[in-house]
Amino acid sequence: MPNTNLITTGSAKKIGQAIKLPILIPLFASIMLLLIIFTIAIDHIQHKNINDDIPAQLDSVSQYFNQFLASDARFIGETTHIVKDNPNIQNAWLTKDRNALLALTAPIFEKLRRDYRITHLYFIDINNTCFLRVHNPPRFGDRLNRFTLKSASGTIKPSWGIELGPYGTFTLRVVQPWFVNNTLTGFIEFGEEIDHIAPQVKDIVNVDLAFLIDKSHLSRENWQEGRKMMGRTGDWDMMPNCVIADSTMPDIPPEFIQLACLPHEKHQNGVSTAKLNGLSFSAGFVKLSDAAGSEVGDILVIKNISKEHASGRMLLAVVITLCFLIASLLVSFFYIHIAGIEKHIIKAHTSLAAEIEKRKEVESELFIHRDNLEEL
Repeated sequence: MPNTNLITTGSAKKIGQAIKLPILIPLFASIMLLLIIFTIAIDHIQHKNINDDIPAQLDSVSQYFNQFLASDARFIGETTHIVKDNPNIQNAWLTKDRNALLALTAPIFEKLRRDYRITHLYFIDINNTCFLRVHNPPRFGDRLNRFTLKSASGTIKPSWGIELGPYGTFTLRVVQPWFVNNTLTGFIEFGEEIDHIAPQVKDIVNVDLAFLIDKSHLSRENWQEGRKMMGRTGDWDMMPNCVIADSTMPDIPPEFIQLACLPHEKHQNGVSTAKLNGLSFSAGFVKLSDAAGSEVGDILVIKNISKEHASGRMLLAVVITLCFLIASLLVSFFYIHIAGIEKHIIKAHTSLAAEIEKRKEVESELFIHRDNLEEL
């Protein structure tokens, strides 16, 4: 006679698997699928937030850059009265006494350079000819053809803007028509190199800036000479079409350098990411124009996104951990619940099997009795 306990145990295991597996496997698979979808969604949202943040950073850089220029221009414009309203300076100008004019304005210029970053001071006659460069007295007599001077000369109103110098540096120029006794006698021009603005914008917007100048506006000899004069290094051959005039970041990721080599219209709306020294960066470009509105280069805006990536990875780790915990709790709950149902089914199955076995034994005895009766 077969072992009833073995048959019952084997049948019970098959019943348990038939109940548990069809429920637990789809449940676990669904939870894992939701976890994968949730992880991908979080990663997508993180990258989208980073990519959406760069255009906002570019707008902020452009706004603050222009605000600082306008603020400095207003200050310089208010400073010109120190020179143009001085009677002795007016007399030296009207008599065209260059030596006297230099002697009177050189101490003022040195104070302005020391205290207010003024780097250029021109006296220009009404024909736009430079009468005196206080910052470089030996050079005079040349005709100036800059946009800011043309604007002031054409409108007889103050004019200002940034203009690219021959050495590859940007200068904020403020040109004031000079009236003496209500008569236009010439123009006074103050200039300020703007290399101090980039660190100020960096501190406010929390990004790094690199000023890229198109080589078509420069000569290699003048640019390299300007680098030496300012005690700066630079590689003319680093990029085929532009040079780095100034940067708040000592090392720029090569991917951004390659992107900067493209024309502005090909990268003006793009956002690029790169890694350098274990850190993650994203970057975009702001068009750089001079006072005349001519495009002379780009401002490369670089943001360190390592913290955002780290926080994103931390968030993903927390989400994955929580999902696994919740999945484990759900699977455990259903496992225990199904195990209870399974016990009842196994118990009922065992009772039924025992009853059937008992009936079989009774039936077997009846057959034996029937056979005995037939023999009798």
